[in-house]
Amino acid sequence: MRNGTLKDPQNRFVKHLPKRISKQSAIRLSDDLVKYGFNDFMTQCRHSPFVRCNVSPQNRIRDDPPARVITEADGATAKSARKQKIQSSTIKTNGTMNKEIFVAFATQKGGIGKSTVTALAASYLHNVKGYNVAVVDCDDPQHSIHGLREHETGLIDSSTYFKALACDHFRKIRKNAYTIIKSDAVNALDDAERMVAAEDVKPDVVFFDMPGTLRSNGVIKTLSQMDYIFTPLSADRFVVESTLKFVTMFRDRLMTTGQAKTKGLYLFWTMVDGRERNDLYGIYEEVIAEMGFPVLSTRLPDSKKFRRDLSEERKSVFRSTIFPMDTSLLKGSGIREFSEEISDIIRPQ
Repeated sequence: MRNGTLKDPQNRFVKHLPKRISKQSAIRLSDDLVKYGFNDFMTQCRHSPFVRCNVSPQNRIRDDPPARVITEADGATAKSARKQKIQSSTIKTNGTMNKEIFVAFATQKGGIGKSTVTALAASYLHNVKGYNVAVVDCDDPQHSIHGLREHETGLIDSSTYFKALACDHFRKIRKNAYTIIKSDAVNALDDAERMVAAEDVKPDVVFFDMPGTLRSNGVIKTLSQMDYIFTPLSADRFVVESTLKFVTMFRDRLMTTGQAKTKGLYLFWTMVDGRERNDLYGIYEEVIAEMGFPVLSTRLPDSKKFRRDLSEERKSVFRSTIFPMDTSLLKGSGIREFSEEISDIIRPQ
C-alpha cells in the first residue's frame, strides 16, 4: 500500500500469483440479500456496542516481490498458479486494515468438510471465546456458509420461538452474530478490507473459506496474504498425497521466498472413522513430520452431528452461524479442543 492506495497487483505479484458499506442495519449478518428488519432486530437485542479503537494499519499486501515465485512446482498445481493473473484492485482506502488476523481453511481437495469446519471454528471463537469474528465466503459458486446464514435468518424471521432464542443469545454475549460476506477468490482481499472499514466493531479474526481447488482464479493470490493456513487431511492415500503436494508447493515457493506473508501452515485430521487403526495416522504423521509440517493434535471425527443445522423440527443445533453449539452435541465432537488449539496458535489480540 502506497499513499493509502493498494498498488497494482500485476506489479505486486509479477503475473504469477495467483471487495459492507451501508447503514448499520443493512449488512450486519451478510450482504444486501439479508432482510433489513431482522438486522434491526439484532441491533436492538445487542446490549452494548463494544466499539474498539483503531490501531496502526499493517501492510497487508507485500510490495514488489522478486520475479521468480513459482517456477518448478508439480503438475497442474504450478500450471494453474502461473495462470492466475489478477486485475487491479478497485478499493482505495486510507489505512483501514488493523490488527485483525487472516485465517484460511484451504486444500485442493473438495468434499473434506472445509466449509463446515470454518463455520464451527468461527462460531466457537465468536460465541464462546468472545473474540470478534468475520467470515469471507470465497467458495464460489456454492457459498455454503453464506447460504447457511440466509437459511437461519429466514427461520428466525418467521418463528417467534427462534426470535426469542436469538434475542436471549445476543443479550447474553452482548454483541451481534459475526459478519459473513459473499465473495470469490479474486476479490476476497478487497472485499475483506471494505468489510473491515465498514465494521463498527473491528474483527479480531477474519476467516476465509476458500474454493476446493487451486485452479480457481485468484486462490494463490488470496492465500499468500493469509496469516495462518489450516489444511484438512483424511486418511486416504490420494488425499494425503495431493495435500502434501499443495502444502509443499506453498511453503517452498511462496513462504520461504517471502512471497507469502503466512506465519504458519498447519495440517489437521478430519472425517476420522473410529474404526480406523490409530497406527495408520501415526505412520502418516511420521512422514509429515519428516517433511517439516506441524499437525494439530485434535482429530475431528466423521459424525452426522456436524451436519445438524437449525430447523423447525428440532431445537438443538450444532452447525450454526448464529447460535452456539448445543452443549450435549459439542461433547465428543472435538470442536472445543480444535478451536482452542487454533486460538492458541493465532493468538488474537
